[in-house]
This record gives sequence, C-alpha cells and structure tokens, in this order.
Amino acid sequence: DYRPLERHLDELDQRGFRTVFQFTITGLPKIFEERVPDAETSVATARRLAARAGAARVLWRFDPIAISGITDPVETVRRFARLAGPLEGATERCTISFMQRYAKVSRNMAPVEAAHGVRFRDPGIDEKRAIAARLASLAAERGIALGACCDDALVQAGDGWEVGKARCVD
Repeated sequence: DYRPLERHLDELDQRGFRTVFQFTITGLPKIFEERVPDAETSVATARRLAARAGAARVLWRFDPIAISGITDPVETVRRFARLAGPLEGATERCTISFMQRYAKVSRNMAPVEAAHGVRFRDPGIDEKRAIAARLASLAAERGIALGACCDDALVQAGDGWEVGKARCVD
C-alpha cells in the first residue's frame, strides 16, 4: 500500500529527490509467496502510483521465474500476459530473471517441495531464451521494455521485441 508515501511525493519532488518504485509482481501461486499480496492488489497499487508519479517511475519485476511442475513455461507465459495487460500504461520497464538455486533459495523452497510435492527445475539456456523471447514479445505489444537481470545470455532481439540487459537496481 503506497498511500502513506503519497503524502510525501510532492515534498520529495520539490526537494529534487529522483524516486522510482520497484514492484515485484509475479502472480506465482500462494504456496510460493505466502506473505505477498495477491497480484490483483499489487497491480492496482502500481496503477494508482503510476497515475500519481508517472509510468516511467514505476518499475515492474517479474522475478523470479520459477519453473516447476505447476509453473511450467506455458503457465509462466500465460501468467505474464495476465499481468502485462493491466500494467500497460502503468510501467515502461519490466525486469526478469530465472530462479537460481543458491543456498538461501534452496532453504526457502525445501518446505514448499516437501509440503506440496512441487519439484523445481533449472531450464537449459535455449529454453530460457525461448521463454524470455515470448515474454519480450508480449511486453512489447504493451509498450513495456523487457530486460534480463543477471543473465546476459538472455539478451536478444526479434521482430519488434528485445530482451535488453538490465540491472537489478540501477
């Protein structure tokens, strides 16, 4: 909920602070993100903030992309499309990255795997590039530039779309 911040936006602007607002909105099933607001609430908040601060100041992260038995590539692309539509006009950029199973992530995912029988997998680079290309195409249709964070191998371009190089925070 950005409302407490809204009272201070004019003051921040007047004082010359250049603010941006980064929203991680994945729409992943609740079993992955139990404490995260649902996607509809997050999208509505991003839209209200963009109306107040401008779409250029609202950055969307579709991160992590977690490929599993219940979030396969087809479902991931559909979920992205369901989010990108309502975010059109509310953001100009989306940053993606694929889940990497380093120690902390493995610890956090172990209970999900045990309780729900979900198995995660790390797609090969060709599969990641294909998924990223499809997401970039969907984003471009909505005026959203897509960038890949932490994986330069995903940087590529096609007919009317591009996966650019992104920074996690710049």
